[in-house]
Amino acid sequence: SYKEASELAAFGAKILHPKTIRPAVSAGISVRVLNTFNPDGPGTLIKEKSEAAGHIVAIAAKRRITLVNLYSTDMLLSRGFLARVFAIFSKYNISIDLVSVSEVSVSVSLDNDENLQKTIEELETFATISISRQLGTVSLIGEGIVNVRNILKNIFSTLDKAKIQVKMISLGATDINISLVLSSSEIDECVSSLHKVMIKERKVL
Repeated sequence: SYKEASELAAFGAKILHPKTIRPAVSAGISVRVLNTFNPDGPGTLIKEKSEAAGHIVAIAAKRRITLVNLYSTDMLLSRGFLARVFAIFSKYNISIDLVSVSEVSVSVSLDNDENLQKTIEELETFATISISRQLGTVSLIGEGIVNVRNILKNIFSTLDKAKIQVKMISLGATDINISLVLSSSEIDECVSSLHKVMIKERKVL
């Protein structure tokens, strides 16, 4: 679907830039993506509604991700804490990809850590900060997958068998995206393992 294609473009797929599909979406025109190395293949048809709702249809990956973890007891039962954090990232023109929040901590992933040192110095005035680099994200895309029973159990079971450790998980608010942050060196194996189980064999559903 258009929504799935947009999520893929935003989370690492190189074939489509989010802006290239926007005119087609506005006009309700389907888009077919073909494979240069297989010109006779049917390719992938992108249209308004998916015929595979509830299934993972694609996996995208990003490398060179930085994970910033903030811990502060000021977060507990307080208002405006996250707004304050995001305002600082915005001030230094740093875009946040993924967010995970607990009662006293917040983790954010970044694919651009330019000006990060200045950002950290300001954040450290009210929070304890730790930074992890050499990470990547793997995003599983499919309409309605966040609401599929046992899907997270099966994702982590698959990664456990492959001995891959996840450092952060984020569920998209649109129920189309489940994203994992892990070591960059494990990206290829993670994508391969999840693709085999979730897409080729569809054992999770």
